[in-house]
This record gives sequence, structure tokens and C-alpha cells, in this order.
Amino acid sequence: MLDASASQKTLAVSLHTRIWAQATVSYVNVLACGLQPNLPEIRSSVETTMELLRALPSPLALRTVVWPLAVTGCLALPGTEAFFAGLIADMGDMHVFGTVREALSVMQNVWQHRDGGCCADPHMWDVATCFSVLGHLSLLV
Repeated sequence: MLDASASQKTLAVSLHTRIWAQATVSYVNVLACGLQPNLPEIRSSVETTMELLRALPSPLALRTVVWPLAVTGCLALPGTEAFFAGLIADMGDMHVFGTVREALSVMQNVWQHRDGGCCADPHMWDVATCFSVLGHLSLLV
């Protein structure tokens, strides 16, 4: 029988694994179809990942899922930006450091490009393009 600590660790590992896996599903759909957040399979995967991100036990846990956060944020539909900004803001002062700040910058720039019509051709944009929108390749691990 597992003690409470081991049980919590098992749940945390399961949640983090599901977040990474679901974001990977979104990524693979973009490889197959291009950057088309309105496609049902991409929209569904993004929504599922957002629900999983909501379930994280602490805002600081975002530091372990930065790549899935950024992939999901780049593929999220307009109007959901506040969700991602809120997750990061909930980290308090910790959000200004490292890859979390980089992920937020990537997402914000992708949203600006999307809203400006630069992402109109979904086959010209992919996750790699999103992650290089700052003028350099962003490594979000």
C-alpha cells in the first residue's frame, strides 16, 4: 500500500506526463496539418492541455512544463491569452526568470503575428517558426 506522500508523487508524475503527452499530440497535429488552431483535433488537444495545466498543484510547477505551455499557448484560440498570462502571473516574482519568461514572450509575439494576419498561411508556420519568432531559437526545457 502506498503512503500519502508516494500517492501524491504518483499523481503529480501522472499529471505532468499527461501534459507533455497532450502537448505532443498538438505538435504532431501541427506537423500534419499546419498551424491551424481552429481544426477540431488541434482545438480539442489544446483545450485538454489547458485543463491539465489548470490542475497543476502549484503555479511554480509551470517550470517543469514550459515547452507544453508554450506549444499550447501558441496554438490557443484568440481570447484565451488571459488564461496563459494568468498562469504565469500566478507564479509571482518567479515568472521573470528563465524559460517561463521566454515562453511568455514567444506566445505574446505569436499572438501579435496571428492577430496581424502574418500567420494567414498555416503551412508557412509551424511550432519551430513560433519558437523562433523572437529572432532566435528558443529552447524551452
